[in-house]
Amino acid sequence: MGSEQTSEDAQTVIFPITFSRGCFSLITGTILSASGSHNDSMWQVATVERERAVLFHQYFSPGDVGRTKPTYIAIGV
Repeated sequence: MGSEQTSEDAQTVIFPITFSRGCFSLITGTILSASGSHNDSMWQVATVERERAVLFHQYFSPGDVGRTKPTYIAIGV
């Protein structure tokens, strides 16, 4: 899981284990930090390496954006 963020910006996440040959798939999700809040944003995959990935927090509408954290599942060998 990545760090909490409200800005439209990139964030680097470090995998708990480095893949020896490569990461073949990375699936992202979004966790709202406050219950009852709403958010019109998502986390997108920008780059993937063996030991880390860069995710980008993208807004879809202007206005008040709640705090979110990226989640991910990385698959590789």
